[in-house]
Amino acid sequence: MVFHTKGDDMKIDPFVLSEPCVIDPAYSVKECRPDKTGLSLWSEKSGGPLWLYTPGNLEAWLLDRTRREAFTTCVNIYHPGRYRTVQPTLYARRRFTLASVPASVPCTLYFNGSLYLKTDSRVVLLTNTSGEPQKFTLDLAPYLVPGENTIQIRVVANGGPPTFLLAAPSLQSDQDWKVSVDDLKWHAPRCFPFEGDRRFPHQETLPELPVVLDVDEDGLYDAGLQLLARVAVSAQGEGPIAVYVGESKVEALNPCDDVREQVVPVLPVAGEGEFRSETKLAFRYLRLGHTPGVQITSAQALASVYPTRYQGAFACSDQRLTSIWMHAAYTLRACMQLVFVDGLKRDRLPWVGDLFVCNLGNYQSFFETPISEYSLSALMGEDPEEADINGTITYSLFWIMAARDHALHCGDSAFLQSLLPYCGKLMAAIRKKTDNRCLLPSDRFSWIYVDWADVHTGGVCSFLNFLHVMALDAAADLHRAVGHETAASEFARQADELRTTCRAFFWDSGRKLFLDNVEPEKTDVHFGRQCNALAVLSGVCTLEQRPDVLRNVLLNKAVAPVGTPYMMFFEARALAACGEHEAMLAMIRDYWGSMLDAGASTFWEAHEVAIPEPERYAFYGRPFAKSLCHAWSSGPLPLLSAELFGLRPLKCGWAEFTLKPAVSGLEWACAEVPTPQGPIRVQIAGQRLSVTFPQGTLLVLGDGKTDQRHPGPAELEFTTGFSTR
Repeated sequence: MVFHTKGDDMKIDPFVLSEPCVIDPAYSVKECRPDKTGLSLWSEKSGGPLWLYTPGNLEAWLLDRTRREAFTTCVNIYHPGRYRTVQPTLYARRRFTLASVPASVPCTLYFNGSLYLKTDSRVVLLTNTSGEPQKFTLDLAPYLVPGENTIQIRVVANGGPPTFLLAAPSLQSDQDWKVSVDDLKWHAPRCFPFEGDRRFPHQETLPELPVVLDVDEDGLYDAGLQLLARVAVSAQGEGPIAVYVGESKVEALNPCDDVREQVVPVLPVAGEGEFRSETKLAFRYLRLGHTPGVQITSAQALASVYPTRYQGAFACSDQRLTSIWMHAAYTLRACMQLVFVDGLKRDRLPWVGDLFVCNLGNYQSFFETPISEYSLSALMGEDPEEADINGTITYSLFWIMAARDHALHCGDSAFLQSLLPYCGKLMAAIRKKTDNRCLLPSDRFSWIYVDWADVHTGGVCSFLNFLHVMALDAAADLHRAVGHETAASEFARQADELRTTCRAFFWDSGRKLFLDNVEPEKTDVHFGRQCNALAVLSGVCTLEQRPDVLRNVLLNKAVAPVGTPYMMFFEARALAACGEHEAMLAMIRDYWGSMLDAGASTFWEAHEVAIPEPERYAFYGRPFAKSLCHAWSSGPLPLLSAELFGLRPLKCGWAEFTLKPAVSGLEWACAEVPTPQGPIRVQIAGQRLSVTFPQGTLLVLGDGKTDQRHPGPAELEFTTGFSTR
């Protein structure tokens, strides 16, 4: 690949070119919308005193709060797993040195629950309160001495995670403090900036964006796109208004209460004014039922919207693909709540499989690291020896991979260090369940979730063991990212050993493909797209075997399709890994594009083109159970922004990255991908590719033997790019 300084005649801006395809009502590139001023959970403020929490405690509370809210509103919820409980006690300490004691050291404390404060062995304050943030002011000078001092705080709270904030000269609560839940093991705190004393960070809610509802020909109010929102109705009179919602028209018009997926709220009207629902509802369409004594003037949705801006973009010569990227971005954003949730209607809860896809999409579009961290931390199980994350072994494995991806894209070493103890326990618990061949037999797990398709998981399941290979690789990368080379080498050794075993165990040399499973004394042979896609992605499938896997499975239309956009993402990724980028783009156009053709504003949990209305909304044996805004369907974001260009981080926080342009059939394409150091912009037109990347990153080109290494900041142009055949 020949490169030279980028010329001035090749200027393509993905933000400008993609803007005609925007559907997000809060879309912005320049500023955060909605405004997050005053919201500590999402604040970017630096300096000043910080709220301190013990690591993981706030995230455990966010998960508990999300679960309580979902179980209150959503009718058919399934969310297994054993999650961490909120610890009621916070210990904190700070050691510091004074040359001399000032005449006065004014101190202000905010906290919840009861607080005990002492300096060295002298008690300063002991108070019991409850409710809203409490404020105390005092002078610390009488309790300090020249030389070494230690300030110690204990907060005990019920009904929420304990927290406090201390403001004093040279002594404010910040990252230099240590915290503990047991007064034994001490850690760096989880910190949030002070945005006022009206509420604690863990009490905050997402800002609401008013969305006008238009009345359509069926008398339904139409938001124009899927929302999670409270309903606000302007009315007058006396009597109740029943609120019926639907992600589709037929669901909103449904007269049967026993098939509803959400609890129907009732708004009591008394007089004249605006009446709002207490709970958030997932809907696009709204129907209001009321008595003749009530007159309705108008209705609007108060949408719960994550405060962010678009830091990534994609556009190409095929506007259908550009539109798909934008719809995937809005699908992802709609599922960004306190943590990433799987779908707005059902279950409205975090699942690791969804999180794995969500995070990759987030890194390409919004680059909101807090929600990725909150979600990863919240889903850490209480005890991996006893229970799998979300109740399924496959999601325990995906958690490791999601943590590795966070390391590569975000590079937050302090957060990664906090994940390592759980990562080690989880991998050790999984290894204990392997047999003498280092394989994971299916009968050692209560649930092996694959996909809503005909996949056989008896005996020894290839899907599970290929994921185990990928998780071992991820554990090696994660430990290597924080400098634990010995552990990284051991995980890498285990991965290579298992890869070799799987290659021999699941390869069918006669059919030249990988089998779903191997069951003793059974002659039935099952294979599908899922396991063969993962064989490619895990490296179990060799370069020599890839043409056979492509011909016999992945490009063979006679093989049954996968069940969901979730698994379609992995199949598309496998096609890209095999160099079949045109086939990947065709899959995106046909599958995700067909949902747009069906009138979708966001991407669905599952989709079959041939199923007509209203049957296409049925799932799990219920007529409206299918989620029409589902997080795991946001796969086009990383597929188009990253896989199409072969753009991926090689080292923590994009310190090194690679770029391998694809043969795609497009005339031109461009993307801007955010990194901690600044954006990377890549664009291709015909045979010309250019890339701009920031200081602190290093572009690595080559085959591993004759690599070219280009440090940023740089703006380079290459004389090779897409083939437009």
